[in-house]
Amino acid sequence: MSREKSIKAVDNPVDKSLLAFQLVVEVLEMAEKKKLSTEIVQEALKRLRKAQTNGDPKIVHVQADKVLCDLLACLGLEDVIVQYKAMS
Repeated sequence: MSREKSIKAVDNPVDKSLLAFQLVVEVLEMAEKKKLSTEIVQEALKRLRKAQTNGDPKIVHVQADKVLCDLLACLGLEDVIVQYKAMS
């Protein structure tokens, strides 16, 4: 099952938030491994770590979405952002 389908299949908002957050972390780790603009990746990781300190999963999810979309935009992947937002 693709990541997109697995996120859509989850009904529980907390579980959906956790899956989306994991996706954000995976994208950042991939970017870091490929040596994509270290400054951009490090800033995104910093923002994600800060978001994790918020106790409300809904707010964490919104913040993680923003970080992911900002990172993808920096990498010139606006079409991925459009598809990602269509999943919500």
